Amino acid sequence: MNAATVRNTMFRRAAFGLGAAAAGAAGVMVAGVSAWQPWVFLIAPDLAVAFGMGRGLKPGQLHPRAVPLYNALHVLAGPAVLAVAAWWLGRPWLGAALAWCAHARTRSCRSWPGPTAISAAC
Repeated sequence: MNAATVRNTMFRRAAFGLGAAAAGAAGVMVAGVSAWQPWVFLIAPDLAVAFGMGRGLKPGQLHPRAVPLYNALHVLAGPAVLAVAAWWLGRPWLGAALAWCAHARTRSCRSWPGPTAISAAC
């Protein structure tokens, strides 16, 4: 990897990280600090990791049965659908969608070009 590629990757990750932090903060602000939805949706997508535990796996490896669920919970389609549904469900659910978006984006920063790279590693 040359220096320009490293700089570009670092800039991209920093931009995604800042965007994710802003989305998470906006989610909490929109829903209110006392609303449970944004806090749950910041953490809940990683419950797929618990489903992916098993014997005989390398450190950091998900069980193949959990990879599709993990990938599905770490793309923006879910938060987008929830954001549209928040029109009828109320502001706390918009906060949840923003928090879920923040979570999905921070995970894709780690495994650039996106969460589908995890399935190739398993």
